[in-house]
Amino acid sequence: MSLLIIDPNSNFRRMLGLALEATGYVAHVAGSGDEALNYLQNARHLPDVILSELALPGWDDAGFLDTLRQHPQWEAIPVIIMTTHDQPRDRRIAIQHGANAYLIKPFTFEELGSILERWGLLPFAGQPTSQAFS
Repeated sequence: MSLLIIDPNSNFRRMLGLALEATGYVAHVAGSGDEALNYLQNARHLPDVILSELALPGWDDAGFLDTLRQHPQWEAIPVIIMTTHDQPRDRRIAIQHGANAYLIKPFTFEELGSILERWGLLPFAGQPTSQAFS
């Protein structure tokens, strides 16, 4: 199982990527929407799920999701938004524009794992961590 983690915060990307790799995922990372699109355009194998910050530099809140959902090869990839934007309006915009789930930072690995488990995307080789990601 592979994931694409998109977040402008390099420490967050690194920590979440390492935690996911420790449980059996292959984690790819991108620091911006443009970097993520470049990865997707050139990837030999598309990720099984995308975990993305809602607020990406150079994109409005729904623009990146709209771009994903309009591309025939990417439209079916599940997207989990991970963000500090905790207003109902933000959640509504994300879901209306194609997000499949919405996590408020900080969140725990168990919260992320429960979403992935519902989708049948749990390759956990190790035990989930109780570490919070923010």
